[in-house]
Amino acid sequence: MKKIGILGGFGWASTLDYYRAICEGAGAFFAARGAGSPMPVPPVTIESVVQAQTRALRGRPREEASWAAFDAIFRDAMLTLERAG
Repeated sequence: MKKIGILGGFGWASTLDYYRAICEGAGAFFAARGAGSPMPVPPVTIESVVQAQTRALRGRPREEASWAAFDAIFRDAMLTLERAG
């Protein structure tokens, strides 16, 4: 089964919802194919950004350069997920 990466941290509750949906979907998929309990779930890596930090670094409308620090947070998080496989 392929590993899934989630970029979270926009609010812990939404990250939890995504993880729950992935696990429930995998459970339904495998249950429909006769898998026994416990149902398999895909390996998941969650990289969480700090919401207060990203809010503080938001850029200004129509000023592309002002978004550089904000973008760097997400680029680094995505690179971490990529390294995790």
